[in-house]
Amino acid sequence: WGFDANHIPVREAFPWTPNPDHAGTAVFYKGTGSWWDQSYFRTGESEKIALSVQQKDTTSIWNLYRRLIDFRKTNRAITEGNFYQIQTGSPDILAFSRESGNEKVVVMLNLSENTVTIKLPSVKKYQFQQKIRTDGDNLVFKPYGYIVQKQ
Repeated sequence: WGFDANHIPVREAFPWTPNPDHAGTAVFYKGTGSWWDQSYFRTGESEKIALSVQQKDTTSIWNLYRRLIDFRKTNRAITEGNFYQIQTGSPDILAFSRESGNEKVVVMLNLSENTVTIKLPSVKKYQFQQKIRTDGDNLVFKPYGYIVQKQ
């Protein structure tokens, strides 16, 4: 990278708020070069990705992680259970369960950029889901879609 200033585009200050002038936002590089013109504070991206914005959005990645962490803390199968791979008939779907006693958690992830269809699992209620839909007896995963279900 040559020298320290060249790292700025890849280590931009974390946007705690959308406002780069807010106390605690480390934008020492503000107005110092082309990287500032490309900054998410200048492009408007900070209006979507700032923590203060994500905390208010129930569908944000921040809130998803909070729910996933809570789910992990309250389900022993995830932390202590045995791991079992589930065959789905598709090499693009990673599917597994974690089981402890009478508790079972199933995770299915489409690891590809393709839409993938598999036979619908017996449980149709999901604690977490993204980019999936049912189609008759099939479960259709859009690219990078996933489900997490507790059985």
